[in-house]
Amino acid sequence: MKTTYVTLKQGEALKKLKFEPNIAEGNNKAFGKKSPYNKLGDEVNWTTGHFYCWKPTLDYACKWLRENFDVHVSAHPSYNRYGVIYMCTVFFIHKDRVYNNLLKDERITIDFEPPQIFETHELALSAGFDYAIKEIYKHKIKIISDKEKEETLKKIDKLKKDEKKRLDKMLGNLKILKNVKQKLFKQINSNKKN
Repeated sequence: MKTTYVTLKQGEALKKLKFEPNIAEGNNKAFGKKSPYNKLGDEVNWTTGHFYCWKPTLDYACKWLRENFDVHVSAHPSYNRYGVIYMCTVFFIHKDRVYNNLLKDERITIDFEPPQIFETHELALSAGFDYAIKEIYKHKIKIISDKEKEETLKKIDKLKKDEKKRLDKMLGNLKILKNVKQKLFKQINSNKKN
């Protein structure tokens, strides 16, 4: 199985977005042990003339977009008469609007745009990555600060606790209803005997 790395153009876009990999996290996965080569012997950076940028795996780059911009790129399989095909969705929230874009081909008619179809998971993911970068620039999405990440995690924890309380209350109500139902059946059965 071959590892897929970002292209030079994608690496340049990552550099503009201030991509800086966590070398410790990437050891022998995306970047190798602080060397320009990973364990497969592939270069982990692009160097052309005076330009230098990282060359992470496509999966690692998508993970970085997800963690730092809250932009989610997802390639998913489907099936048609020719066999397995892949499509790509890019999801993000910006200024309280949800953007969930299935990558589309150019318009065929005014009302219909078929989804873009890719032969491999990697091609779909790469196209989604390119689209995500374009949307980050288009909407001027800023990198998420550590403080914002903490606040988001706190909100999620609060939502989980609130949901647990709501479910516990519903469970309590169901137990009460079950007890009432059992009492009613007992009463009905005792009335039938009398």
